[in-house]
Amino acid sequence: MVGMPLLTQALTGHRTAAAERIAERYERVKAIHDQQRIAWRDALEAVRGESPIDPRWVSHCIDAVKMVDAIRFGRRHSGGLGLGEPGFPDPGSCSP
Repeated sequence: MVGMPLLTQALTGHRTAAAERIAERYERVKAIHDQQRIAWRDALEAVRGESPIDPRWVSHCIDAVKMVDAIRFGRRHSGGLGLGEPGFPDPGSCSP
């Protein structure tokens, strides 16, 4: 592949020139991400003891007991529950 090294070389100068902007953007996105995680945790804690069981708590429980190499078929179990995707560290361990 000749294209990727040439593209990398061409973008090196841009990356260096934009380093400060990239760092600022990273910090902004990280702050939003951290706030989102805190909000999800707080929402989950708020429904922890509800009866009947809240779908967000069900999603959390499934995520807690699934195996790292679990394969899911069909719909994602947490879809639409407001807590994002469950953690699957290996891209090959979940279905699209």
